[in-house]
Amino acid sequence: MLHLYHDVPQCKHCGSYKTAYSVPNTKNPSQNVMKHLRKGEYIYEDEDGIFNCLCLNCGMQWKAEIPSKIIDNQKLREQKILREIEIDDSYYDNLIHQQNKTTKKEKHLKKEEKKKPLIMARLLNVESLLSSMVCKEEMDLEFVLYDPIIRENNCLFMLKGNEEHLVVRTRTAHTGKDDAVQKISIDALTSIVFGYKELEKIEEEEKEIFSAEFKEEISKLMPFSPVFINEIV
Repeated sequence: MLHLYHDVPQCKHCGSYKTAYSVPNTKNPSQNVMKHLRKGEYIYEDEDGIFNCLCLNCGMQWKAEIPSKIIDNQKLREQKILREIEIDDSYYDNLIHQQNKTTKKEKHLKKEEKKKPLIMARLLNVESLLSSMVCKEEMDLEFVLYDPIIRENNCLFMLKGNEEHLVVRTRTAHTGKDDAVQKISIDALTSIVFGYKELEKIEEEEKEIFSAEFKEEISKLMPFSPVFINEIV
């Protein structure tokens, strides 16, 4: 089987092949990301159009010509390995299935409780999403994320950057060693990333407890536009 492939160049800053190219905004960004990951490609949605390439490893953005070519299944597999993309397509089928199950559950809860918010969001690849964000000033932040559905998101996130770029790294969280690190749920992080609620409101409604240091650092992130969502339920 043959595939049309967009060959994004490796990052000139850190040498990583985890590089994405920009695409126009869509109604279902998470579904669009899944579709391109199957094709061995990282993408990100961009509004300003200044740059068309993004390194998911170091956060560098640049403009470059992105050649397209026809490749077979073997070459596609090689590209996925090179770019550290999950090879098994069933992995993405499971993510979409989990997302659909979550959406159905949210629809059911909405019928029972009229006070549920109209718009809900679901973060899938948290590391990639955070890497595409911009910070207002120099920041240095660590937190442990809890996601009951997508286990790959359950790790310690390390964010460091300034007005020019943001670097996001992750590692496994260790009991004891990381007990003092701020803990946050996927729902709370979603509200922060999309500017859906103020930190104090999240603490009150979602029973989260944020340290003063965490509040100061996370506030330096510029949230996405409220229209950057997965589903309306």
